[in-house]
Amino acid sequence: MIISSPGYPGSVSGLVKDTLNSVGQLRADPRRDLPGRAVGCVATAYGWLAAVTTLHPLRAIVHALSGRPTVLGLAVNAAESPIEPDSQPSGRVLSQLQSMADDVRQLSSLAAARPADPIPSGLAG
Repeated sequence: MIISSPGYPGSVSGLVKDTLNSVGQLRADPRRDLPGRAVGCVATAYGWLAAVTTLHPLRAIVHALSGRPTVLGLAVNAAESPIEPDSQPSGRVLSQLQSMADDVRQLSSLAAARPADPIPSGLAG
């Protein structure tokens, strides 16, 4: 899974937060939250400060939902590497996206090979 958010003043956008909140509300579902799931995080903004300050809470939200953010989280500065609807991202951004996608695939295959950890009865929901 890869989650992306635009910087909306320096944090995760409300639409992305609402979507992730709905994932957290699936408590009755046996696949609730994101337990052990590999998650790549991408934040885009017009400037480094907003991109980086958006990436941090996005990764924290994935942790709070029991997901496993990849080591490489991507902050994309749209001022330096604009991504237009009809164009490809810059070579640097594309390379980083590929590395993150590779990490998601690798971590997902490792998690699939490992038996699921039982949920302690006091935490089941």
